[in-house]
Amino acid sequence: LYLLLSLVTGIFYFTWAITGLSLSLGLLVLVVGLPLLALCLGSFRALALGEGRLVEALLDVRMPRRPTLLPEGRNWRERLGNLFKDGYTWRSLAYLVAQLPLGILYFTALVSGLSASAALLAMPVFSALLGRGFNGEIVVAPNMVYDSTHLPPLWLAVGLAFLGFFALVGTLHGALALGRLHGRIARFLLVKR
Repeated sequence: LYLLLSLVTGIFYFTWAITGLSLSLGLLVLVVGLPLLALCLGSFRALALGEGRLVEALLDVRMPRRPTLLPEGRNWRERLGNLFKDGYTWRSLAYLVAQLPLGILYFTALVSGLSASAALLAMPVFSALLGRGFNGEIVVAPNMVYDSTHLPPLWLAVGLAFLGFFALVGTLHGALALGRLHGRIARFLLVKR
């Protein structure tokens, strides 16, 4: 589930990070630039904290709670300086930007593996359905004609279904490995050392 969601969250995180950063850096010459930049950096930390909770819930990786950004007993300048000096802010930004390419990779790998496995698993059914009752040409699209006499024999279709079963198991194990790898990446970037 996390690998499928990572494409959507990756698009959102990347758009939020790049748009917020470019807008706030572009407006730094004006009075509103610095407060907007501080707000943007604070939102990166908040999004990273939410992503940490998502990783913890879906990938079963323990993500410790973050210390408060604004410790008590400090004035606003020290708090603002802490926002810029803390490495967690910049690691959060790096994580949010990296989520888009990782999300594309995860989503593509998972959907490709699952669809190829499903096609192989369904091969005997399609072979039996198309092989019986059709003795000639099947029009798939106006310019695509499929000759049903060239269907694979049933033993080959059943063999491909077994291959599809093993491909499905391999895809699910690969998804588990990708989830564990991403949990390590998230823990490396989002947990304070």
